[in-house]
Amino acid sequence: RSPRLTISWDSSKINITGPELAKTLLDTEPRIVVAGSSGARPNRTASSIWIIPYQMMPGEEKAVAARIRALLASPPPPPAPEPQPTPTASVLAGQWDLALNFGRGSANHILFFEAATDRLTGTHRGEFFSGDLNGSVSGPNVKFRSAHRVHGTRLSYDFTGRLDGDAITGTVFMGEYGTAPFTASRHKYQQSGPRR
Repeated sequence: RSPRLTISWDSSKINITGPELAKTLLDTEPRIVVAGSSGARPNRTASSIWIIPYQMMPGEEKAVAARIRALLASPPPPPAPEPQPTPTASVLAGQWDLALNFGRGSANHILFFEAATDRLTGTHRGEFFSGDLNGSVSGPNVKFRSAHRVHGTRLSYDFTGRLDGDAITGTVFMGEYGTAPFTASRHKYQQSGPRR
């Protein structure tokens, strides 16, 4: 058991969402990993990050607090607006074999994309857990999110990739577990032989 600190704000007043703040904290110095985040543009303005301090050393809370305060007081420029989804999500319909590379290990998951004209929906199945996925496709750019319930908590995946033929390559952001590269390949079904 560990205490959890939740810091909440309105991104319509402080121009940064929880996931944007979490990514900035992870990508800049000092590198800070938060336990989770919420909020999204343009409509989910209620934003937050969560801090679980069980791996922190005495005194580190001051550096973390100062960095978070500085970013909330003067947020970095927001990312460019996402392009509107185009009716190409249906080209992904079917099963895809997902390979995740964690640096010190790897995992093989399965993605099931459902046929759709504008939104990307389906199921993300891991080695032991599975969950729904939702996202969008704009030209070759593919973005989707999923979450698995693991031992009373949620493990979130935020995928950003590019479609090239029967492969999607990109990165996945997993909150406190950082960012990892991924490759998804369209599943190749074995052809059954002729009946005798």
